[in-house]
Amino acid sequence: MTDYTSGLTHGDFVTRVGAAMESAPFEIHFPRPAQSDIFRVNDWKTTTNFNIAPDTKAEDTVFRSGRQRAGAVRPNGIMTLDVDSHESIDSDSMDRIDNDKLSVRYAKFDVPSAVPPPTAFADHVYEPSAATLTAVADWHDRVCVTVWQDVDHDSTVGDGEYEYLILVFPGTPGT
Repeated sequence: MTDYTSGLTHGDFVTRVGAAMESAPFEIHFPRPAQSDIFRVNDWKTTTNFNIAPDTKAEDTVFRSGRQRAGAVRPNGIMTLDVDSHESIDSDSMDRIDNDKLSVRYAKFDVPSAVPPPTAFADHVYEPSAATLTAVADWHDRVCVTVWQDVDHDSTVGDGEYEYLILVFPGTPGT
């Protein structure tokens, strides 16, 4: 793991940790939340969403209402990369590792912006397609993950409630 926080000068208070990844399916581990809590997760190719100031209202971030991706009851192994939306994950949708940890497994990336216009059903609901999916084994870039858990349920992205993680896959430019 690498700490990318050093050298930042514009008031970033949250550690940015990078993880060197293999070209293989992977898991992200989460602490076990309270039954009513969820993790909101944004995945994108740049650090665009790594600039949330402490005590920012969720409505002023990528975690605002109406930007949640619709999903299955259990994650489908696909991480959607979209700068302007997020996925909600609760304890019922994760695999249990032990009493304190849960995980979500990923084997493919979906990049809706890769094929304009996005594929859709007749009711205009987005659906991944062969044109937008990439197997983790074929991914050669980074993925920047922002995770928020509204621990105090105040709809504010408070200090200590969010994390930044950079997943660096083999062949990522500049590494």
